[in-house]
Amino acid sequence: MNDTADPAAHGPETLAFHDLMHFLVHEILVVSSDYDAYVREEDGHLGERLHTAYAELSLSSPRITHVPSAREALEQLARRRFDMVITVVRLEDTDAGGLARRIKAV
Repeated sequence: MNDTADPAAHGPETLAFHDLMHFLVHEILVVSSDYDAYVREEDGHLGERLHTAYAELSLSSPRITHVPSAREALEQLARRRFDMVITVVRLEDTDAGGLARRIKAV
């Protein structure tokens, strides 16, 4: 057997990374007000940070979609599949916990 084809042959960290590849994030939905999006940009663009992290791992960057409200987030989730939802704590029409419960119910 070729050891390079077996992730376990390279140690536990390689095996753990290999196991995570099944959960690779391709689509991210970000839910925040326009103001929160602006503040996030000032702190360091989320997309750039993700792109850099993915590039360091030789992976293609996820696509990021931004919406300003829970209502629009639920509309997007009804239309397409997202691997991850990132939200601020307070939204104009609910809070993060309320949004999470509504997403889970869908």
